[in-house]
Amino acid sequence: MSRKIDLDQLSLFVEDARSGLRPMWPDTGDRLFESSDFAFEPILDGPRCFALVALGQAALATPVADFTSQLPELERELLTRLPEASVIDGFLGWADQERPIRELHLALSAGEPANGVIFSAFDTLMLAGRRLTRHRLSSRRRALARALRRTPGELIRQVPFWPDGEAAWAEARQASARGLVARRLSSHYLPGRRSPDWIELSEERAAKLVVIGWIDLGADLELLLAFEEGAHLRICCSVPVPDSAPEQAWLRSRLEGLRQLLPALHPVPLYGPEIHWVRPELVVAVRHEGWTPAGGLRFASFAGCAAGSEPRDCVRPVVVAAPAPAGRPRVRSPGQPELLGPGN
Repeated sequence: MSRKIDLDQLSLFVEDARSGLRPMWPDTGDRLFESSDFAFEPILDGPRCFALVALGQAALATPVADFTSQLPELERELLTRLPEASVIDGFLGWADQERPIRELHLALSAGEPANGVIFSAFDTLMLAGRRLTRHRLSSRRRALARALRRTPGELIRQVPFWPDGEAAWAEARQASARGLVARRLSSHYLPGRRSPDWIELSEERAAKLVVIGWIDLGADLELLLAFEEGAHLRICCSVPVPDSAPEQAWLRSRLEGLRQLLPALHPVPLYGPEIHWVRPELVVAVRHEGWTPAGGLRFASFAGCAAGSEPRDCVRPVVVAAPAPAGRPRVRSPGQPELLGPGN
């Protein structure tokens, strides 16, 4: 088994070493738009991680999780296809697209091996020792494409993207993706930051939230969930996890190991003895019908584990208006979807 790469050491390869090896995140858009300044790609809901080749080793890791030993096939292909001192951003997924992505999140969260997994690369921070975070996205993508073309392989693929929003939306629908990410072609890679240069566009609302407690309902489990707001966590909803959910047994075991006496909330709320508080380390995915003005979620439902995620990923989205057209007029058909309004 390969020795685990020291991510702190590897973060020295990244332009902004103070931020460490951390992903850049998109803001949320209010509607589909057209602009020659942007390219559009499907939203991928698999575990996001960095693919790294350095010091003669390969790794698939996030700031809080190392999946390398669970993905030996991908580890081997990374060593043959990427040059030394490379850092790639992307998503893990099943080669068999009919398999539920929740199964992959659960397997990686539980530390189980996963075969038949691909890595879909959409950006690069470094290639062959050359730092690219200050380069334009369009240049970074061309460099990534050249690197992947040099050696053939099946498990590492570049995410497709389109210059036309409506065409990309149709392709995303056909592939059962829940929406698009629009990325500004001139954008730099900003480790650990959110930026309106990347905009998520989806009719289906999703969020990552950190578990701060749970209630045992007998056969079912109810999770108390929160998001980061400034330096504190803010509770926003609770969601049941039914006995039929494949994640429930693993969640119960994991939560038992995270127990603590008081909630990770400030100020400490009034609560009853039925609530079991935990250290805020475990992140899950939910679907919902929008945010309330008070910071709650409407009709939230459990959507699975969020492998490799950390509490700082759990924030209320910033909704940004569609960018003004540049280079060509924006054309919006009558059937084009309105997405999120300012209050959602």
